[in-house]
Amino acid sequence: MRTGSNRGNGRGNLARRTVVMGGLLLLLSLLPGCGAFKGISNTIDESTDKTVAVLDEAIVDLADESADWQIVLQDTIAQLTDETQQTLRNDITNLLRRAPAVVGAEFRCDVDFVRLRVRQDLIRIRASLLGIELEPKEPTFCSVVPLAVDAALVPSDLNLVEFYGYDFDTTPVQVLMRNGNQDIDVSSFLDRPTHYHMTLNLGGNGVQLSPDSQRFVLRWNDQEISTIAVIQPATPVCGTETREFKPAAISYLPPHTRGDREYSGNGPRVTASVELVYTDTSVNAVVTMTAEETKSDWTTASGSETFTLYTPDPGFKIQQIVGEVNSSFNYIDSDHEDDVFAGSGPVASYTFSGDDEGSDAGVHTAVTMTFNQIRVELIEDKNCVSPLAVRMLELQLLISPATLNTLTPQIGTVQINPDLQQRLEPQLENPLILNTDVFTNP
Repeated sequence: MRTGSNRGNGRGNLARRTVVMGGLLLLLSLLPGCGAFKGISNTIDESTDKTVAVLDEAIVDLADESADWQIVLQDTIAQLTDETQQTLRNDITNLLRRAPAVVGAEFRCDVDFVRLRVRQDLIRIRASLLGIELEPKEPTFCSVVPLAVDAALVPSDLNLVEFYGYDFDTTPVQVLMRNGNQDIDVSSFLDRPTHYHMTLNLGGNGVQLSPDSQRFVLRWNDQEISTIAVIQPATPVCGTETREFKPAAISYLPPHTRGDREYSGNGPRVTASVELVYTDTSVNAVVTMTAEETKSDWTTASGSETFTLYTPDPGFKIQQIVGEVNSSFNYIDSDHEDDVFAGSGPVASYTFSGDDEGSDAGVHTAVTMTFNQIRVELIEDKNCVSPLAVRMLELQLLISPATLNTLTPQIGTVQINPDLQQRLEPQLENPLILNTDVFTNP
C-alpha cells in the first residue's frame, strides 16, 4: 500500500555515483603504479565502514523500546558529515520528515509502530549502501476503520473505509469487492491523503454495494494481505478458536557488514530483537541482530530475517496474536563461549555465539532463540463477520441497531489483544448503549 519518493531518487544518485567511481578506479588501475589506486580504494572502504557504523548504531538504538526515534534520526544525520555521505543524509532527512506527521491525532498507530518502522527503513538504507538486493517494500497496516462494513449504513451514514499504517505511497495496493463468486476491482475509488492514511470511497460516487457483496479484499504484490467483511442481513458471525503453539527454535547468522571478520577479544557488543507479525495465513518472527566490535576496525555482523512460525489449518485464518509480540536483548560478549540468557515476551531464551578463535562476523556469530507458548485467535475463513469486528463497531457507533440485534445472540466471549484492551478499557468497562437517533437510515 505505498508511491515513488525522494529516497528512490537518492538511491538512483548513489548508484550513478558508484558507476562513475567504479570507472575511475578501473582507469587508475591501468595507470603506471598502483599507489594512487590503493589509496583511493582504502579511502572509499574507510568511508563506507564509517557510514555503516553510524547506521548500525542507530539500528541498535531503535531496538530499545524506550528509544526516541526522532532523536536517533537527528543524531544519525549529525554524524554523517562527509561529502560522500550527502545522499544518505538526504535519505534519512526524508525519513525524518515523513515520520513526524504520523504522531498527531490523525494517526492511529502507536509510537512503537513508528519506531519499528523507522528501524526497518534504516536497515533497508544500509542494505542498499552495501549493494544487498532487497525484497519489495511492503505496506504495513496498524488499523482499519471500520473493521467491517454494515451495508445498512452505506452510503447515508457510512461513506468511507479508512486504512492507517505506513508507506501507502511506495507500492500500489489493489482493492477487490467480492460479489458472490466474482471479484470486482474497485481500486479506482481509493484515495491516499498521506502515505500513512488511505481511504476507500463508499459514497454515492464511490463503490456501489449490492446484496451479493461479501467482503473487500486487499492485495499487494499479487498476495491477499487483508479482508474486510460486508455485513448483509443474512451474514453470520464467524466461528473462532484459540490455539496455542510452541514454535521450534530458530537460528539466525547475520551477514558480515564491515571490518576484518575478527573480534579479537574486543566484545562484540550484541543486540538482538524479535517481533511477531501476522497475516491471515501465517505468524512470522522478524529477527534482527547486530554484533559490533568495541574498538579497532569495528568488525560488525548485522542484518534481519523473517521466519514463519505457524500456519493455520485449512478453513481458518489468523485474527490476532493474543499476548506480547516483542522481545529484545543486548550485552557485551567477553569470552569464546556461547552465552545463554532468559528471554522476554514471546522468547524463552537467547543463545549467542559471538567471538571465537577463528573468523567471526558472517561465519560464527549468530543467535538461537527458543520460544514460549504463543496464543493466536483463529477465525473461520468464509463469508461471515468476526465477533471482534462486531464489538468494535458497537463501540464506534458504526453498526445499526437492527444489525446489532441480529448478530449479538451469536457472539460469545471476545478475547482482545492486551494492547488493544488497554486502549479500549474505558469503553469496555462501560458498555455502550447505542442511540438509535444517531442513525438516520437504520
